[in-house]
Amino acid sequence: MTAGTEPAQPAAVVIADAAPSSAVLLASAALLALPLPGAPDAPPSPAPLALLALARRETEQSLQNRTVETRVPVQVSVESVALETPGPVATATAAKASEPISRVTETRNWFQRTFFAEKPTFVSQTVERTVESKGTSQPFALSAEDADGRVLTYTVAGKTTGTGTAAGRLTISGATATYAPPSGWDGTTPYSDTFALTASDAGSDFHIHGFSGLINMMIFGLVGDSGHAVDAAVIVKVTVAPPAPAPAPAPTPPPAPAPAPSVVAGSFPVSFTNDTGVYRNDEVHVLIMGQATPGQWSWVDRDGTAHAIDHTAANAPDHLQHKGVNYANMSFTLAEAGNLRIPPELLGGRIYVSMQDPLYITISGDDTGWASPDPANPGNPNYDTIYDWYELSFKNGSVPLGGNTTQVDQFGFPFTFTLTHDSSGFSGTRGLALTREEVF
Repeated sequence: MTAGTEPAQPAAVVIADAAPSSAVLLASAALLALPLPGAPDAPPSPAPLALLALARRETEQSLQNRTVETRVPVQVSVESVALETPGPVATATAAKASEPISRVTETRNWFQRTFFAEKPTFVSQTVERTVESKGTSQPFALSAEDADGRVLTYTVAGKTTGTGTAAGRLTISGATATYAPPSGWDGTTPYSDTFALTASDAGSDFHIHGFSGLINMMIFGLVGDSGHAVDAAVIVKVTVAPPAPAPAPAPTPPPAPAPAPSVVAGSFPVSFTNDTGVYRNDEVHVLIMGQATPGQWSWVDRDGTAHAIDHTAANAPDHLQHKGVNYANMSFTLAEAGNLRIPPELLGGRIYVSMQDPLYITISGDDTGWASPDPANPGNPNYDTIYDWYELSFKNGSVPLGGNTTQVDQFGFPFTFTLTHDSSGFSGTRGLALTREEVF
């Protein structure tokens, strides 16, 4: 078409075709005289069936002849003039022309499905199921098929329940089945059980499976095969159900927190903050030494209790050892220092802090003195350990707290200390805020 013009009506097509042969007309007449779907359920007599078979054969031959005839050259005249007949009428006419062919095809299909029905197929199948000793399996589908779409009926020796080779029981419901193990099964041994099943379409609508089925029906099943039924084996492989999990033990309640140590009057708390970024709190060790009573050296434990030094502690069960030498264990880590307090009296005291290793202190045999770490002596057990300390003296009510870093004498690593006095509101910080590398 050209832009701006009205669309033309469909072109007229005239086809000159040869008239159908007499064989086609005869076959069509015979087919149209056949009973269409909805025929009575009673089986027809042999004579009409023979006539139907003849008509089916003649129909197929005539359809083939018609196909050949319509392939001869035809005269086609196309006129591109507009027609007055509306399009819908032409469409209806074409549909009406094809109606006899559609009816012939529909009749032939019905004839095929009714008198030459396909036999069902049933391939032996194996299913695996887990069951308990006195339980029943989950349902599983039976796998027979019918090409004509008829409903199949399954049986075991003609019944919907049956016993297998291992004495298990199969129960059929429609197209599914469930399995129950034999009563004597121990529930722990896997095994297989085989059943002979039959699938049949005989209970569906009236139909015959070809000439063999016709002969079988005419002589009441004495000869031939009706074609309705097919047999197959169904094998059930039984696996053992896993044992029920034991009930989870009751969770162990967390241990009750240790009671906080009683606060000794006149003592004061000490807390630490680890800003090294290298060592964990359990890798930083603390050792506190001083005189808790005049003339008696003591060490202070993690709870702030003072203990007189004792050289025999070098052989206690929790003693320290370094290069084959035993030392008294008088240290604790920052991770254990949450309740630390300085006792009411600690004169000439030192708070040692060391990295990675505790300090190894030798106590005199008469328990009157101890050997402090010596960073200038290669023979000292602490020579390779990084450490530093804070000096203090304090006696509640008579000696105010006095303390300082020891970097006037030696340097291990930088640290700061903050002193806070609640009653007066005083708070002051002293020490080195540089890094160790910056100091060096």
